[in-house]
This record gives sequence, C-alpha cells and structure tokens, in this order.
Amino acid sequence: VASSGANVVAVEQCVAEGGLAHLEDDRESAAWWSASQVVIRINDGRYSGPLTAASVSRAICRRFEALPEACAAFGPAVEAPARAEVPLWVLAGWCVATFLASSAAMCLAGWSA
Repeated sequence: VASSGANVVAVEQCVAEGGLAHLEDDRESAAWWSASQVVIRINDGRYSGPLTAASVSRAICRRFEALPEACAAFGPAVEAPARAEVPLWVLAGWCVATFLASSAAMCLAGWSA
C-alpha cells in the first residue's frame, strides 16, 4: 500500500473501523438474479460485469472524479449524465391546474345531480 502512494494510516483506520462491514458486504455480494455471479461495490456503486482485471480496473477508474495517472490506460473518467429536473414553477403550475380542474369537475357534478 505504501509503495502505491496511498495513506497507510488512513487505510489501516478504514480497515479497523469498517473492515467487518466490508467483509459482510462481500459475503452478501451475490447478484440478485444469480448466485453464481458476484457483485462488487465500488464507491457505493454496484459493478456486476465480467471479473477480468481490465473490466474491474476500468470500473474502478471510472468512479474517480479526477483520473489518477494509473488509470490513464482506461480512458477518461465518465461524468454522470445530467438529471432531468422539472422547474419548480412548472410543478406549481401543474398543481394549480389540477386543483382548478378537479374543483370545476366537482362543481359541475354537484350541479347536475
């Protein structure tokens, strides 16, 4: 670990604090659809592809925000796609329109009864 430039103290602290949780996650890492396929957690993401060194390394490298030098062979980091969000004014408009339409429907139903 030290030869890779990682903070040894931080790694040891991580193992001491969360080692058992990581082992339990590993034990329960069978894929939902197949007991023979393994799922790996990488920075809170699930990877369930082929377990080749290149595939797993690529999945690890793509989870970095800034691509480390060791990941240069696996291409640039992939940014998360932009989420489609509805502006608040559109949501408020739909709520008002729904309220008015339902109020009108109730009034008309009351008058025709």
